[in-house]
Amino acid sequence: MKNHIRNSFGIAVFAALLALGIYSGGLFRGVENFLEDRLFSPKPVDSRIVIVAIDNESLSKIGQWPWPRKVFADAVNSLAKNPPASLAVDVVWSEASRLGEADDVALASALQNVAYPVSLAIEASPLFSTPEGYTTPGFIFPLSSFIGNWVSYGHVNLPLDQDSVARFVPPQVTPTGEDKAIYSALAYRAVENSGIEFPAREALSKERIVYAGAPVTIRRIPFYRLSEPEIQKELAGKIVFIGATAPDLHDEQSTPFSRGVAMPGVEIQAHAANMLLSGYSLVSLTDTLAVLWIFLTALLVWALFAVFIGTFRPLIGSVIIGAFNFFFSIVLFDYGIIAPIIALQLAWILSAAALFLYRYFAVDREKRELRTVFSKYVSHDVLHDMLQDPSKVRLGGEEKEATIFFSDVRGFTTFSEKMTPTELTQFLNRYLTLMTDIILEKRGVVDKYIGDAIMAFWGAPLTNDRHAMDAIETSLLMISALERFNAELKAQGEDQIDIGIGLNSGRVTAGNMGSEKRFDY
Repeated sequence: MKNHIRNSFGIAVFAALLALGIYSGGLFRGVENFLEDRLFSPKPVDSRIVIVAIDNESLSKIGQWPWPRKVFADAVNSLAKNPPASLAVDVVWSEASRLGEADDVALASALQNVAYPVSLAIEASPLFSTPEGYTTPGFIFPLSSFIGNWVSYGHVNLPLDQDSVARFVPPQVTPTGEDKAIYSALAYRAVENSGIEFPAREALSKERIVYAGAPVTIRRIPFYRLSEPEIQKELAGKIVFIGATAPDLHDEQSTPFSRGVAMPGVEIQAHAANMLLSGYSLVSLTDTLAVLWIFLTALLVWALFAVFIGTFRPLIGSVIIGAFNFFFSIVLFDYGIIAPIIALQLAWILSAAALFLYRYFAVDREKRELRTVFSKYVSHDVLHDMLQDPSKVRLGGEEKEATIFFSDVRGFTTFSEKMTPTELTQFLNRYLTLMTDIILEKRGVVDKYIGDAIMAFWGAPLTNDRHAMDAIETSLLMISALERFNAELKAQGEDQIDIGIGLNSGRVTAGNMGSEKRFDY
């Protein structure tokens, strides 16, 4: 037994290590992401965040994209009367205006004279050899030297996972090459420049975006309405994002909330800003706690198999452990902590499957073999009764109504003297097998064989209200079987036999009797 416990413990530890290896290797990262995406729930949006959308309606009123730089210069100037807390422009100008230098000068002049914080978008290209490094930013505004002190840059890089879903934003990027400046994400820059206080955050190389909802969760105002005084007043003191939302401009990505319906990049930036202002965060469980949880799951399954006999209850208990892990993972997700869902489920599934197979092919096989052997010495009913409640294997008994059966071969001593020991043994085996089968078919318990005699009973250990009738019917069937048995003996030229049967019904004490080290039922 100790060997089985030790072996099963090792199996559980191995299952935990296997689940941990799968978790560390990211084998089911895609499935993990999919499940985590399903855990997102809508969250409140800070009313101070507004998107000024370059939408289809604005394109139809202002004209074909790309718009002249002067359009954005006018927008910057129109907001000056009722300045926002911060303006973030999610438009990358990576080359000179197609309308000539005057168009660039118009925008540069507006930015030079602006009196409220403005963040301009840059797009840095990641280096393939070093994922954390970036090439020179794409922003090469021709007249950047004339931009005023209120203007800063923010990167709009959104690394996509293998399933092309935008889940992370690098809080900062450091371009390689001559430009050694550090660029914050556009959303971070917009919030930092606004002067609005927000909860401090842990410094991360990349941060999971906590989306507040599906596309259009954050309020949008068409760009063409910026010239309206009431809109300008409404945007005063707000964090304003300007960016493309028109599908034809192709600035959109899939998000956990918008599979199949892409979200514009500017709205993703706005969600990141809302995350900062609202103090939302989503970080993975620490490696230490994740490892402990995975091992604890596997060892709890091992404990179930070690405590309970059979496989049904340990398997049901394992499923309950898996359900608890999943439920608790959901609770943690709501509190901004990502648990290793797949690894935890693998921990109980692998350990339960491995321990089930081990028990079936090793422990239970030995028990089945022992039961098969033991059942040849003790009746199946008695054996089953003891296996169901091992505490009954002790001296003592209980009173029951039962019928006791005795049978023996008449004149057996004289009959046996005519045979050799081998012939006598073969004869008795034939006879006792025939009669024993009848007793067992009629729910009787064969207590013992006394030479040619058989002792059996009905009514114990299992209660049987028909114990007397079963015993009588068994006796009549044995007499009929004896006639057929004698006919076979006669045909073989052997002597025939006769038997006597005695029955007695009444109250008995049925149980284990003998010594502390050896007893009979």
